[in-house]
Amino acid sequence: MVEWGDEWGAALVDPGAYLRRIGVLGALPPTAENLHRLHRAHQLALPFGNLDPALGRPVPLEPELVQAKLVGRGREGYCFEHNLLFGAVLERLGFRVTRLAARALLNIDRPLPRTHLVLVVAAGSGRFLADVGFGAKGPLEPLPLADGALLRDGARSHLLRRTGTAPDQWDLELRDAAGRLPLYRFESGPALHQPDCVVMNHYTATHPCSPFTGRIHLTRFAPGRRFTLDGRTLTVERADGRVETVRLTDRQCADTLAEDFGIRLDPDELRAVLRLLPAAG
Repeated sequence: MVEWGDEWGAALVDPGAYLRRIGVLGALPPTAENLHRLHRAHQLALPFGNLDPALGRPVPLEPELVQAKLVGRGREGYCFEHNLLFGAVLERLGFRVTRLAARALLNIDRPLPRTHLVLVVAAGSGRFLADVGFGAKGPLEPLPLADGALLRDGARSHLLRRTGTAPDQWDLELRDAAGRLPLYRFESGPALHQPDCVVMNHYTATHPCSPFTGRIHLTRFAPGRRFTLDGRTLTVERADGRVETVRLTDRQCADTLAEDFGIRLDPDELRAVLRLLPAAG
């Protein structure tokens, strides 16, 4: 149970188990260099995805349950799970973390609800946007919270811009071979409280208009590659900009879940996932 004064439950996570899972060892003072190191290692180790909401299962946000799922059982998760776990571990390591709500943009011509969780982290003498929960289009490493901050990652880059008339309003934009894609917008205040995430998570995990219900979507970062499974379609994006896409059979889906995403399901779970996929023909 989270105690008053530890709203986000940092005391309930096991930093040692988390760090072993992402492969980071040694002393980790709260510096900008270590924030980059941890962010990148998290993205490379822990897959993004929505199997539980797609299967109609609850998505608990208690920090010890999130860690048991992502770290202990090697399962996937989405923004609330990834960023809440990452934020709690960062706090245990001495970083100062602020949780904020973001509104997805994605060139959609109508306002979308604020249902994405991002982190602003104080590290060293600077502040950074940290987001390990936006899937394939998200940044591999944090960006300085500064107008025009640019993060290059192979053939693509992320740009952070101060925008609009609201004070401290920011847009994160992806630039790649397909052009420019605005990802999301957030304001650097006011900070969220834990019940705000519970409400946003309930919508994301259960509402029929949520992109995470009724379909399978997974992402896994790997050195020089990104794997995305959208239904039966597997896309592999390489650092040089090459993109390969293939439609998978049931057997291939089971194999790619285990081999490319590191997700191993028991037979009943696998059958339930396969039933959600479009027809193989």
